[in-house]
Amino acid sequence: MERPSLQGRTLPSKWTILGSTEVAIVIGLNPCQNGNCLPASDILGHILYNGPYDPNYSQNALFKPPHQNFTVTIPPEVQPGLAQLAVFHVSLIGAGPAPFNEIQNITVDVQ
Repeated sequence: MERPSLQGRTLPSKWTILGSTEVAIVIGLNPCQNGNCLPASDILGHILYNGPYDPNYSQNALFKPPHQNFTVTIPPEVQPGLAQLAVFHVSLIGAGPAPFNEIQNITVDVQ
């Protein structure tokens, strides 16, 4: 997950959307049955990570938006084949604050 950036400007290492507070992310892996993947908004599958999200700029790549790398382990019960890797992101935005959430996903081939 990436936070928006201002192109061409040098920003502090902790810069995110003004008035936003990161809450958490959940990373899930859901095997696809017969090549058909269920929508990530319906099921996350095996939870690989559930915890804080603290995006930062990379010092050697300031052109990239703030981000955080995660290393996860595929559970042994996940069989080889197609699976959907999904990230559910939650934050609070503004003075209210207002809840914000999004789900990003990609189909991967588990070997």
